[in-house]
Amino acid sequence: MADTAIDFPERALKEREVEQIVGLKKSRIRELEAAGEFPKRRVFGARSVRWLRSEIMEYIQTRPAA
Repeated sequence: MADTAIDFPERALKEREVEQIVGLKKSRIRELEAAGEFPKRRVFGARSVRWLRSEIMEYIQTRPAA
């Protein structure tokens, strides 16, 4: 089993959760996503989108330190 599976159990995150985790507003997340610099959202229903927790955590880990 990969370490990431242990550290970051898979879960689908709502937009508000993603905003809190990465510290960005939804408008900026959408800009980065459109530019291919942020994980793509997954469609879970007609009015429901989610991001995979593992992809969000990988995004955070690959960002340069402030």
